[in-house]
Amino acid sequence: MGHRDKESGDPVFDETGTTPLGIAHPYRTHDLLKVGPSYLKLQPRLRTRVHGTALSAIGIAGIVTPLVLPMPRPAFTMVVGVALAVYGVWFYAKETTTFTIDAHQGLVTWSHLRSSSTPLSNVHALQLLAFRIDGFDTLELNVILRSAERVHLLSHSGSDEVRSQAHTLAELLNVPVWSMQTTRRRVRKQVA
Repeated sequence: MGHRDKESGDPVFDETGTTPLGIAHPYRTHDLLKVGPSYLKLQPRLRTRVHGTALSAIGIAGIVTPLVLPMPRPAFTMVVGVALAVYGVWFYAKETTTFTIDAHQGLVTWSHLRSSSTPLSNVHALQLLAFRIDGFDTLELNVILRSAERVHLLSHSGSDEVRSQAHTLAELLNVPVWSMQTTRRRVRKQVA
């Protein structure tokens, strides 16, 4: 792994952001499936989907319960319910990305609540962003487009698995994996 800096000569690398885009998880969030020789799919695990759905359901229950049952402090219960419901929907939208690479079609597709796609040639690199939060080390995987836009795929503490997924995806995409260590004061960029 060599150290890369502003003298790298790669303007996309120099413009790439290093602030984490996702929520750090202490559990595995996605599975990488090889659907065919030229088709990979990175999809959220059931636990990740259930987490977002459960938060929303609890929030909705907090909104509805004071409307049908007499209870003390119904306004507080409803406010907490709204907050949980909104957070659950946001979590689901942010953390349940499905990412597919179809080399035969020459297309990369990702979906949160809606799908977006781009030609394989528009993918410049993959970013592995390492950081420590809430007492555990986290590794985030992002796709870097030629415009330096980052597309968040996943964040969790299973660093060996995330690195393996990144290198499998990078091999099919034929792009480098950029490892970036983030701290509060500085960012160290490297190419794997």
